[in-house]
This record gives sequence, structure tokens and C-alpha cells, in this order.
Amino acid sequence: MMPAPGVSRTKRGCGMNTTLVINRKGGAGKTTVSINLASYFAAANVATTIMDYDPQGSSLHWLKLRNPTLAKIHGSNAAPEKANGRRDDCRSATSATSAKRSCPTSAPRRR
Repeated sequence: MMPAPGVSRTKRGCGMNTTLVINRKGGAGKTTVSINLASYFAAANVATTIMDYDPQGSSLHWLKLRNPTLAKIHGSNAAPEKANGRRDDCRSATSATSAKRSCPTSAPRRR
């Protein structure tokens, strides 16, 4: 398997590229960008995972509706737990060389 473009190989012969798609404004296309990047890398035979930090879970919903004959994209729900302590069901990530993260507009700022 090839590493994501721009990722050098480590001593073990693999590398991982992480792309964070974040914007404070809602409706800016964060999920659209994330799923298109994930589709591009998956089509290029790069193992890919989408980590969805948005409680709405749109990218994971998209994965469930995606044609299963296309290249595999793993999904992982990284959204904070709901008040009832539950999260929506999703496919868990197993291994990937490329991870796309879709974050909610209310993602905390780091200083």
C-alpha cells in the first residue's frame, strides 16, 4: 500500500497523513470537503478513515449510503457523548494511512 502523497515512510515502512477540516462558520462545506478528500484518497488505494467530530454525523451518514462496491473508507465517530451517554452507531476505524477529520463549528480553540 502506498503512503498518502507527501508522507515519508517511517522505519516500519508506513506513514500517515492527517487532514483536519475546520471552520467556525456553519455551512462552510467542511463535511463536503472531508468526504471528497476521503473519496479521492480511497480511489487512489490509500487506506482512509473519516473521523467525524460533529454530533450531527453527516459524514458517517454519507458513508452508510455510499455504494459498497467503491473503495473502502472507514468511519469513526469522534463526537462528544450526548447527554444520555450514548453516541450514534458507526463503523470503527481499523487501519489507515490517511485520516480526514470533519469538525463541528463549535470546535474548541487551542491557544
